[in-house]
Amino acid sequence: MTVLTSAQGNEARVRSQNGVTVVEKRSLFTVSQARIAPGLVYAGLDLDFDIVHGHVGNPPAPFGALLYSIVRNIPLVISYHGDPQPGYGSHARMAFVRAYMGAPLGLLIRRADAVLLPSLEFLQDSQILGQLRKDYAELPNGVVPSLGDAPGKVDARRHLGLPCDEFLILYLGSLNPYKAPDILLEATAILNRRDSAFRVVFAGDGILRESLMKRAARMGLEGRVRFEGYVPASSKKIYFAAADVFVLTSTMAQEVFPVTILEAFGAGLPVVVSDLNTFRRFVRPGENGLVVKRGNPDALAAALLLLKQEESSRLRLAKGARASASEFSWERIATQAEVIYGRLSARKPRKTIVTP
Repeated sequence: MTVLTSAQGNEARVRSQNGVTVVEKRSLFTVSQARIAPGLVYAGLDLDFDIVHGHVGNPPAPFGALLYSIVRNIPLVISYHGDPQPGYGSHARMAFVRAYMGAPLGLLIRRADAVLLPSLEFLQDSQILGQLRKDYAELPNGVVPSLGDAPGKVDARRHLGLPCDEFLILYLGSLNPYKAPDILLEATAILNRRDSAFRVVFAGDGILRESLMKRAARMGLEGRVRFEGYVPASSKKIYFAAADVFVLTSTMAQEVFPVTILEAFGAGLPVVVSDLNTFRRFVRPGENGLVVKRGNPDALAAALLLLKQEESSRLRLAKGARASASEFSWERIATQAEVIYGRLSARKPRKTIVTP
């Protein structure tokens, strides 16, 4: 297998990782948090594949997959992880995303031989997919069985400089509008009026970070919240180990199947999430977490207070979370992907395209 991706900077390189060849093309600029590497459009043309699999995100990467599929006359698989969100960011970003959501994105979806969704429940919320009248298949995200040699709760909190005697609520993800971290901040203020022995950690960066920090200061929550900024993947296990509960308050259809929820399951953390249809695909209330009405800080605060006060409920949900993680092992997901690839490769090829 060969993976084509954008490099962290402007240096292209080829490396091997776990037997997979990773070709990194240099990035010229960044749109939101996506690194844009134009070389991905043509990077695969001198390689020989049986199937090309593109992930729909910021172009140009998926269009490189489309071009290779057309030129080489091989099946195109597309993974669709959520509708683009044009409603925030710079004017340039919003214009770019709106243009992408039109004919370019429609061409990608229509041309694909298979369109994979992490959750078929997303079809109820997507503003794009239903209009394209395609058949879709489900291929969930996966998670490793454990996060490695994670420290114990006390050691993790000492490492992070957090108190060991408080209830710790973790938000880990980008601080962008569609994830609605402001709802958790409002819930924090409600909690603070009822029970002060807790701490909320926002681990992540994004365009809302500065405004959230200013708002927390105005609300008098400096002692109750901490903003960590960007957290590298290697440090995530420490934050999960330190926490008592994981929260994700997303309100928009961009959220289809966040891996962070599965990672929280793997760490034995109960989760509290908003009532998006896609979240209900794997968060089962009373079994591995709680589901609250989206955009409702009072409901979120009540759920968090319940988990803080009822340790037996929290421990039961934690046990269910660990069991749920095993349902989404990467080995199982890889087997499902292999079946899809095998079915496509066995199809009669399209009309041969002769290229110079």
